[in-house]
Amino acid sequence: MESKNKVIIVIIFLALFFSILAVNFSVASERTVLNPDFVNESIEEGNIHESAYEEILLLLDDIAEEDEEIPEPLVETLKESISPEIILEIATTNVDTFYTYLDGETDDLVFELDLNQVRSNFNSDIESKFVESDISGIIEYLPTQNEDDFNDVIYEYNGTSYTISMIDNMLQDEASYDQTVNDYKNEIQATDPSRDVYDILDEILLEVKDEKTNLDEPIEEEFNKLLIIPLEHISKNSTYTEFIEEMDEQRKTFSEEYSSIMFQEIVNEVPEEIEVDDEELAHFDETKQYLQLTWLIIIGLVILIALLIYLLWFATKSVIVTTSIPGLAALLSGTSVIVITLYASNLIDVMLTEASEEIPELGIQLVNVFSTNILYVLQLQSIIIALIGVVLLGITVYYKKVKLNE
Repeated sequence: MESKNKVIIVIIFLALFFSILAVNFSVASERTVLNPDFVNESIEEGNIHESAYEEILLLLDDIAEEDEEIPEPLVETLKESISPEIILEIATTNVDTFYTYLDGETDDLVFELDLNQVRSNFNSDIESKFVESDISGIIEYLPTQNEDDFNDVIYEYNGTSYTISMIDNMLQDEASYDQTVNDYKNEIQATDPSRDVYDILDEILLEVKDEKTNLDEPIEEEFNKLLIIPLEHISKNSTYTEFIEEMDEQRKTFSEEYSSIMFQEIVNEVPEEIEVDDEELAHFDETKQYLQLTWLIIIGLVILIALLIYLLWFATKSVIVTTSIPGLAALLSGTSVIVITLYASNLIDVMLTEASEEIPELGIQLVNVFSTNILYVLQLQSIIIALIGVVLLGITVYYKKVKLNE
C-alpha cells in the first residue's frame, strides 16, 4: 500500500473516530438533557418530587416555629393539602415551559408556581374540619396574640356566664342542646326573678354583639357570629335543628373567609410566577441555539461518516480496508466512551460524598439521578456502537478468509 494511501487511511480513521464520538454525544444530549420527557421521567422515577415534598414540609415547620401567631393546626392542615403529585405537576409544567423557550416557541421565560390545587385542597380541608368542630376546636386554628385572647367566658351577667363551653355542649346533640339551653335560662332567671328571662337574654345579646376579639377583619366579624348565633337561638327558643342548620352554615362561611386569608398569609412570600430577565436569558442563548440545531448537527455528522467511508473505498478500492477502518473506529470510540462513563460515575460518587455536608440533600439527589440516567444512556449507545464495530471487524475477518480460500 502506498504511503500516500496510508496517510489518507490514518486521517480518515481519526475523522471517523471523532465523528462517531460526536454523534454519540449529540444523540445522547438530544435524548437526555435536551429532552423534556427525559427530565420529567427522571424527576418522577428518581422520586425528586417526593424529596421536594419532604423539604417543603420541613420549611412549613420552620415557618410555624418562627411565627408564633401562625397556629400549628393551620400549618398541619396546609401540609395535608400539599402532595408529591402536586409538586410533580408543578415541576413538569415548568420543565415544559423551559424547553418551550429553548425550542424558540416563546421569547420570554416565565416559571409559574400554580398553587390552585393546594389552595382548593386547603379550603376543602378547612371547611370539613370547621363544620365538624366545636368552637373550642375552631379557636385552635385562630391566630392569637397571647394566651388570654380567647377565655372560656364570653359574657357574664350577674355571676352567670355565657361561655364557649356552653356552645360546645349545644353543638353535641339535641339532648345536650336542650339541657344547656334550659340550664342557662334557669340560671339567668334566678339572677333577676322580677324580669322576663327573654328580656334579659335580649339585653345580653346586645352586649355580646359589642364584644370584640383580636382577630383581623373579616375573620373577626364572621367568628363573632359563631358566638352570637347560639345566644340568638336561646333567646328565640329555637329547636336544635334550626340552631344546628344556621351554625353549620356559619361555620362554612367562616371557613371560607378564614382559609382565603390565612392561606395567603402563609404563602404571600412565594411568588406566583418568576420571569427570567434578559440578562439571565443571555446565559441560555448558546444552549438554545444548540438545541434548535441538534438534529441538523447529527444528520450532518452521519452524512460526514458516510462520505468518509465512501472516500475510504474510493481511495483504496479494498473491502477489507473499507470495513476494518470504520469497524476499528467504532469499536475504539464506543469502548473509550464506556471507560469514560465508568470513570465519570465513580468520580461523581466521590464528589457527591465530599459535598454532602455543604449541598442540600435534594441537590445531591438531583445530581445523582440525572448523572446516573445520562451516563446510562451514553453507556447503552456506546455498547451498541462498539458492537457495530465488532460486526464490521467480523465481516473483515470473514472476507479475508474467503479471499484466502480463493
